[in-house]
Amino acid sequence: MNEYKLQRLDKQREEIRQLLSLFDRAAFRAYDKGYGGDPTAVLNAIWDTRIALSTRGASLLQYEEAAGFFRGLQERLWELEKKLQDKYPEVVALASDWRGKPINTPDRIESIKNALGNEYVDAADFIRAEAFSVYDSPKESVELLRKLDAEIEAAIKADFPDITIKEVIMGNKYSFGNITGSIVNVDSVLEQVTQNIGSANNIDETAKKQLTELIEQLKTQLQQVPSAKKEEVEAIADTAKALVEASTKAQPNKTTIQITADGLKKAAENLSGVMPTVLGIVKTVFQIVGISLP
Repeated sequence: MNEYKLQRLDKQREEIRQLLSLFDRAAFRAYDKGYGGDPTAVLNAIWDTRIALSTRGASLLQYEEAAGFFRGLQERLWELEKKLQDKYPEVVALASDWRGKPINTPDRIESIKNALGNEYVDAADFIRAEAFSVYDSPKESVELLRKLDAEIEAAIKADFPDITIKEVIMGNKYSFGNITGSIVNVDSVLEQVTQNIGSANNIDETAKKQLTELIEQLKTQLQQVPSAKKEEVEAIADTAKALVEASTKAQPNKTTIQITADGLKKAAENLSGVMPTVLGIVKTVFQIVGISLP
């Protein structure tokens, strides 16, 4: 197998992963965790996901099996939208009114409950069941990624017998191993961090912008870390997410924030030998959220 085909397979795999990340939305996660109660947020998430899939040409992927999968998924989303429009037109109208605003806030939930009246519980339960089917849909594509991983791994072993699987080849990083459950990577974790920052009520817009830019910088830097440091990279992403969640609560727990910040600092220090800029980004985040560490 030549290098061109190897790169093409890896590109196809990355395209699938990027499309799967479109389903990693706060509204879907809220229902998945069992505390979602905002049918308008889920409907907006369904709209946004379908539009994003279409905009990115998900049904036109070169990998026909994946293209067919996403084509069917877009049709399911469209059918779900029509079903909701027919069954709960009031929810559709409210979803448009609340579009782009923070979800699952007490004021928003109360306003929607008052607007829907007795239909609120039925609508929430109905959309909860439908949302699970949408949220779980990407997990069906895990087998597609397994097949691509197997093809790429076989190609590397055949054409590059003297290297290990996780080395950098022709400027591309190939990462293999079994893929189980939902596809959750560092980019999607940090995307959640960005979403949490955007919906936070206890920090001003200037701080939100600064934090968002820093998280994007962090994402860029972590993408360049050698695959041998995969666990350290994941630790930084997960701890950064935990820190932002703790810091943006209505009543932040200072002890929790301090402990989490200490963990994030140590995780960044573990990478300082290969990516020293990460520690600098983390320290700047601390300054913005008012954390003082030695």
